[in-house]
Amino acid sequence: MTEIGIYWTATVTILSIAFPILFQIYSRLDEKYESDHIVELFNTEPAKRCFNISLFVSLIACVVLSLNIPPLFHTDYLIIDKIIGNSASILIVVSVIVMVICFFWYVKIMRIYNMPSKLILRLINDHNESVDDTKYFKALVDILLHSIKRQNTTNRTTLSRFFYMAFQKERQKFVDEPIEYPAAYYELINKSMEELALNKHRRDYALEHRVSGSIWLLGEMKSGEISERTYYYLWQNMLLAIQYDNDDLILNHWQTAHQHISFGLGRISPEHIVENNEVLITNKTQVEKRNTERARFLKFHYALGGLLMYYKKYDCIRRCMTYTTSSPPDYYLLPNSMYEIFMFYAKVIDPYGYSNFWCFFGMSFPRS
Repeated sequence: MTEIGIYWTATVTILSIAFPILFQIYSRLDEKYESDHIVELFNTEPAKRCFNISLFVSLIACVVLSLNIPPLFHTDYLIIDKIIGNSASILIVVSVIVMVICFFWYVKIMRIYNMPSKLILRLINDHNESVDDTKYFKALVDILLHSIKRQNTTNRTTLSRFFYMAFQKERQKFVDEPIEYPAAYYELINKSMEELALNKHRRDYALEHRVSGSIWLLGEMKSGEISERTYYYLWQNMLLAIQYDNDDLILNHWQTAHQHISFGLGRISPEHIVENNEVLITNKTQVEKRNTERARFLKFHYALGGLLMYYKKYDCIRRCMTYTTSSPPDYYLLPNSMYEIFMFYAKVIDPYGYSNFWCFFGMSFPRS
């Protein structure tokens, strides 16, 4: 019985000392990350469930042993009768050993959750292996937002690289259709944009460039049809930048858009063949589709110019209109002639047509 008392003591010690400490650390997870998603993930950890179950079984075994209940039946085999007679002792020995193993497993998981660098790597690995694309993604979003809010730049590089690759992986799923990301991806951009717009003093220029510069949404140097939902969130980002009076974020987007329309949405040259004394364009469908995409992209930025004018952001307009990366200078997001200006104006003021509806759906001007 003395030997069994050691296991009893171990159970009582873990219950009275270790368990309250672990519970205190667990209760601080929400305060540490300000994330319900991380707390939910921790609650589903197998180590936590195994420890709680093993602790409960150990307590039951201790109670059964203390009652000193005689064997309920006997057999004709001495070994079996001996096992039945000591079943309570065997149960408490096995349950306490399992509990101790689960305890150290639980402590290991707890350490990971309390070290952001290790937790990020673990969540990234779980995300890559998971069927659910957003389960671990949302937890990583919360860590990024918390790091922006707390001005913690230690883990931003790892997170920024992960999100860049995540957006790129989503874009690869769409070939001949508009690229539309899951809702969690748009929420990441929108919430990160707001946090970055608020922090004007200690800035992370690399992260700002990827978020406000629409690098994650549009990609780099590759074509891809932009969905209306993506345009909507791009517009919301510009509204946030204006709301928090951060012109640099708008210029970041303008710089990316300048590159995107030049390379990602570059013009496709028609390919001609002569057939039956008639000149045909073999890639007419691709040319028309690209021209439509370019026109939609330009409309968005014309509307952005109107929004800046609406808010009297004259210096921001000047910076955007004078930005170029080519020599001699070429301004891809601006009209090339007065003819284009007059044609665009005629479409916008058309009271009977549908060509001006893009101004009212998804790109509305808020009231001052």
